[in-house]
Amino acid sequence: MIGYILVKRMYRPYIVIALFMYACLMYRTLENTCVSSDTKTLLDNKDQQRMKSMFVNRDAKSDNISDTLSMLRKEYNLLENKRMDFVSTLQTMISLYRNTDKAFPLNSFQSRSQDSQSDKDVSPREAPDHETKYLINCENIHEVHLHSKIGHGVSKQTFRGHFRGKHVAVKMVTRHQIEVKSCIEQLNKSDPDFISYRSRCFVFSTMKLMKEILLLQQLNHPGFVRLLGFCVRNEESDTTDLNERGIVSVFELGERLVTYSLQTLTWKEKLKIAVELADFLHYLEFSPLGSLRIRDFKEDHFLMVNGSLKMIDLDDVDNLEPSCTVYISIDTQIQQAKSGNQNGCEFGLTCQKGMCLGFNARQNIKFMNRIFFKILLFPTMFPDKLSREVGSILADLDDNAITAGVLCNKLKTINSYQ
Repeated sequence: MIGYILVKRMYRPYIVIALFMYACLMYRTLENTCVSSDTKTLLDNKDQQRMKSMFVNRDAKSDNISDTLSMLRKEYNLLENKRMDFVSTLQTMISLYRNTDKAFPLNSFQSRSQDSQSDKDVSPREAPDHETKYLINCENIHEVHLHSKIGHGVSKQTFRGHFRGKHVAVKMVTRHQIEVKSCIEQLNKSDPDFISYRSRCFVFSTMKLMKEILLLQQLNHPGFVRLLGFCVRNEESDTTDLNERGIVSVFELGERLVTYSLQTLTWKEKLKIAVELADFLHYLEFSPLGSLRIRDFKEDHFLMVNGSLKMIDLDDVDNLEPSCTVYISIDTQIQQAKSGNQNGCEFGLTCQKGMCLGFNARQNIKFMNRIFFKILLFPTMFPDKLSREVGSILADLDDNAITAGVLCNKLKTINSYQ
């Protein structure tokens, strides 16, 4: 009973205390929860800022790399344009140097203006092509159209052709030439299966044609018919189709002449041609290849081109002076003296180092006089005031007592009297 009374009187304070303690516990729990939530929110904000900062930095770095690559590309294009300018200028100067005997100054290398936008935009593939020494090569040889045969020799044939509105002369080796034809006939008789090595018959003739091309690449004088171009592919061909032809050379077109037709020219025209031929002889004597001799010297190897005589056939030209014997017996000297030779050398030349030096030049003058000068320098065809001097020159030519250089100077002096 007493317990019941105590409980009944005291339960209310305990309940209050219990409620108070429960309230404190709940408050502490709620406070911890709020702090944890705020902390997590704060941490999330920091992570977002850090990630955002990382992306911003990456974008900035990407922009810097792009700018750097763009700058490098511009620098590369600038250097490439400068290189192409230099190569273009160098090729132009080399081309000019090859076409002249004079050297060009070193300060002539000047690059094109860098301010031109068109120059900056030119790529290596778009660089302009420069003119070559020859108009015709294997790339455009198909544009040459053949019309008719105008000449032939032992090893070559010549055709009249047409190239871009201009008449040209085309040389080639065919199986109908004497050298090739006889060789093929002999092979056919000896071996029915000769086709497999028939190209041997073309070797010697094509060698002569190649010799002409190589000589004209090294010689530079208006006395030669101008080589317009050539194409070299193989040793033989049975067709006149220039796309398949082995070796072809193309020259400016001239006219065949008979020497006596020169008599119809005026004395001024004759003197002009004589001066040109004398200058040509002087060039042959002191050519870059040495003193050259025309072994097969005949009028068929010369053409009339625009009022000038020019040489067309060079396959028999060489720089070999005749050999001689330095030490010979007295009896041999006497016998040679009777025949007009001295130590085996004609024209009164002495034997030097086993060669008759000067023979090539004298031989060229001899045949040039026999074929052309006797007609061009016939004294009675000149005015009276010039006929005596022309006659004196012709007498020296008949005696082979004048050099090409002296002849050229005397004829130029006479020409200045006009």
